[in-house]
Amino acid sequence: MMFDVLGLILEECLQGGICMLPILLLSIFMFSQIVRQLYALVLERNRLHVLLHQTPGEMMHQPNELGFYAETRTGVSSVDGNLRDIIHKGFLSRHDHSADILLCASLATVFGLLGTVMGMMQAFDAMQAGGLGQVNDLATGVSEALITTQSGLMVAAIGFIAGKSLRQFAYYQGMTLLYLLNTVEHSFHQRQDKEVTHYA
Repeated sequence: MMFDVLGLILEECLQGGICMLPILLLSIFMFSQIVRQLYALVLERNRLHVLLHQTPGEMMHQPNELGFYAETRTGVSSVDGNLRDIIHKGFLSRHDHSADILLCASLATVFGLLGTVMGMMQAFDAMQAGGLGQVNDLATGVSEALITTQSGLMVAAIGFIAGKSLRQFAYYQGMTLLYLLNTVEHSFHQRQDKEVTHYA
């Protein structure tokens, strides 16, 4: 079954001409990026889910972004707000690699269209050389044009959907982290309020 599918893909690649090679390489790289990023985001979601069930005191003593924030906060609200934003943006830059996936999707579209142009040029060359009597050469050129277009658009559609979905997934994980950072900050304010009322 699997060998039949691989054989069909290989046959389509051979019929699609030279532009199928970059489309095939882009699709392999893109799918590996999708799997890698999805795996990393699921692990991150599980880690943040565990942190959501901890008390702010426990969060502050973790060797992660929350512990770093608890140690480096200054007590000045504007500076601490900027620090939370920097930690949040750093999290997104480490976990959102959807730009690579979207670039592969865009390039697959370009190579698909390039294959279309090359296939149609081959068909027109066949028509010019032998008129409409060269039906086999004409059909080969049109077939090459359609196969590369189809392949490029299929890879691009999957890439755009996966890239946008993974970007949203990373965004939601980043918002969860921001919520946890704000929870830690709120616990510091509560502690300061208790100390003020205790000395008053």
